[in-house]
Amino acid sequence: MRQCCGTGGALLAARILIVLAVTGGSLPAQFFDRSSVRDATISTDGQVVAFTLRSAADSGDRFMDQVFQFAATGGTPQLVGDGSRAAFAPMGTALARVAERGGRHALVVRDHVQGSDRVLSGDSLHVHTYRWSPDGARVAFLASRASFIPTSPALYVVDIAGGDPRRISPEGFAIGPADPELPDLIEFDWLGPDRLVVSGRAPGNNEGPHAASLHVIDVANGAVRYLAGTGGRWHLPVVSPNGEWIAFAGQALGPAGWMASELIVIKPDGSGLRRLTVGRDLDALDIAWADDSRTIWFATEERGSRNLVRVDSRNNRIGTGTSGTHLLSLQAIARRGDWALAIRTTSLAAGELIRFPLGKPHEMTVLHPSPPAEFAGESEELDLSVSTGGTRHGWLLRPPQYDAARRYPLLIEIHGGPHAMAGSGYAPSALAHAAAGRLVLRLNPRGSTGLGFDQANGLGSRWPDRDVDDLRAAIDVLIATGLVDSTRIAVSGTGAGAAVAVALRATDPRIGATILRCADGDWLLGGSGLDRPLWSEWYASRPFAQGAAEWWRAFATTLAVPARSPLLVIEGTAASPRAITLSDAVHAQAALHGAASRFVRVPGSCVDAGPAMQGRLFEVEREMLGGPSS
Repeated sequence: MRQCCGTGGALLAARILIVLAVTGGSLPAQFFDRSSVRDATISTDGQVVAFTLRSAADSGDRFMDQVFQFAATGGTPQLVGDGSRAAFAPMGTALARVAERGGRHALVVRDHVQGSDRVLSGDSLHVHTYRWSPDGARVAFLASRASFIPTSPALYVVDIAGGDPRRISPEGFAIGPADPELPDLIEFDWLGPDRLVVSGRAPGNNEGPHAASLHVIDVANGAVRYLAGTGGRWHLPVVSPNGEWIAFAGQALGPAGWMASELIVIKPDGSGLRRLTVGRDLDALDIAWADDSRTIWFATEERGSRNLVRVDSRNNRIGTGTSGTHLLSLQAIARRGDWALAIRTTSLAAGELIRFPLGKPHEMTVLHPSPPAEFAGESEELDLSVSTGGTRHGWLLRPPQYDAARRYPLLIEIHGGPHAMAGSGYAPSALAHAAAGRLVLRLNPRGSTGLGFDQANGLGSRWPDRDVDDLRAAIDVLIATGLVDSTRIAVSGTGAGAAVAVALRATDPRIGATILRCADGDWLLGGSGLDRPLWSEWYASRPFAQGAAEWWRAFATTLAVPARSPLLVIEGTAASPRAITLSDAVHAQAALHGAASRFVRVPGSCVDAGPAMQGRLFEVEREMLGGPSS
């Protein structure tokens, strides 16, 4: 690791509004057109693995999800069908998945790989998540009514033998923390064949919309019993294999700002509560019980990487886990054979399926690879000593044929959140810009997660603020090292990072061009498609959402600051009103100050952009930024 030290619109006369269409020409397809494993599961007997592969469709500019299965020891995957989020029945060979049927996401079950699909969720429900009952006789699923006006998700149960789904969550009971939140979080689990433990808010409990506590719902009559968790966001319950414990994650809500998501266990009767990760300064994510019903595996983010850890639920003792510069997402633990599945992404691989023995987690075997991108440059992990105090962690990508005697144009990529993390995973836009001849800096300024309490809470209630100071200081360091052409500095921001990019543009005259990518928050580039973040990285579970109005008012003050550098605004036609308001306001304000401002509209949602569209957007960005320095 290198240690760097140093101190040293409507208002336009002719508004440029472009709705992009995919055209021919030179596209950096190899960075954006990448297949990746999205999720995976293991059969109860440990003999078969099923996984979702996302890849470019044969026709049309889009990505598609398909479920495959193969022997747990490896082999040639066999196509099951379209869809994702496969799960084997606890008994027998039935395999469920979520697949598009009639314009909605339906719960589909196939009794064996050569069988035919059966839709269990009816004709009017849009399915988000589901879990098999322990006996495999029923499935509980979270769904909303598929209508022009979306309804709040509710919990349903359906018999695997057939019949109509039956709603069991009462009217007014909110599942999980309120919007905005990821709809595919599994906020419930079975407590035996007749009860469910559910995260949510019951009517009249006086909990705020960002809170969630644990309840037990009787499947037969929908009766709700409070279990635990008032005053916090306690969710993602997972029942131990023997049914005697419930593990869950979350944090208390209060004035302290960001708090690490703790791992906690409790008995179904509300007794025996234990805080297993109290005092740890990092989140506990991806919870899964080992078959002994004592050991819990979970993921944790630190310094841009994500690894897996285990803890003994009896004594809080942390055991040996994985290590490495990558992002690991724990998918499943085999009920037989003492092994687990995970998805690994690296700086060049968009998502490969691996298995590892629980006793030797470092011995990873690749079951389905993700062909690495061909990037001839360098990616370097940095700790920048900055004038704002301490160090700031990040990644610096260098172009191919890097020459230390030259000074290169610099692009700063700012992550969304703002409570999120520029990680060691696959970042195709950064790779594409580096391959085109630029230095690309992906910094973790104050407000970023994965670096402890002080860093994550470094913004307080002011945003954009100290994170902008960190970015300016990082620019100072890189210029002082002689790496950067100080006349060719640009910034791009995604989601909430777009607001930070605007603030940096307004306060630092060295910024020669600014790119705002989809302030709606849906656009976080991944290996294939525009991926939503993992739940741990989603700002809705952080203080930003809890005080969003105050934070947005602070940002609005930066719009009044004159800045004449060129601006490129990218937004989807289906973006939320808030995002359009932000994008239009920035675009119009740039015009008032005489800046060249270009507004590009992506058809539909940014998150649905296919590989050719992503490549075309990159070409628009590169055209704005100009070619590399000589």
